[in-house]
Amino acid sequence: MNIGQIQIDFLTKFNELTSLQCIKSTDLEKINPSKMDKNRIVSRVLTSDIGINKYESRTSDENYRYFNQINVNRLTLTFNFLSDYDKVLLCHNFFNHLGGSKWWNDRAGTDYVIEDVTSIVDLSDTIDADYREKYNFDIIIRISDSNTEKIELIKDVDFNILVKNN
Repeated sequence: MNIGQIQIDFLTKFNELTSLQCIKSTDLEKINPSKMDKNRIVSRVLTSDIGINKYESRTSDENYRYFNQINVNRLTLTFNFLSDYDKVLLCHNFFNHLGGSKWWNDRAGTDYVIEDVTSIVDLSDTIDADYREKYNFDIIIRISDSNTEKIELIKDVDFNILVKNN
């Protein structure tokens, strides 16, 4: 599954919960700063493709041999909230509790699982006599992808050997 699509899944849900503008960090440079809301959520990929497990299986039938490899990788997404604490807490609690489980179950067939949701970190600061609320938490995800190869079995080979006598 595409990492960008995973970010969009989370940002879409955050937008439903909070009505805040949601942006992937890769899109920040494309957006005119005057079009960005003061209160928003920005997602970033902290780590990706850390291989944690690999499973292999081999099966065959009459005509083919199948090689299947499943790789499980860990991905960490961080979400920066430029918003009040109540909206951050709403999103954090959603993915930490039963609501997140229902959200996850509605995505049957997806190739990722939420492994952990970290604590909320307060990054608020005062700049030029203006107080800016800023919070952050990470969601750690396991992603699986698989590769299957189907190789036709060769049953009979007909060949002729010619021998030359000198």
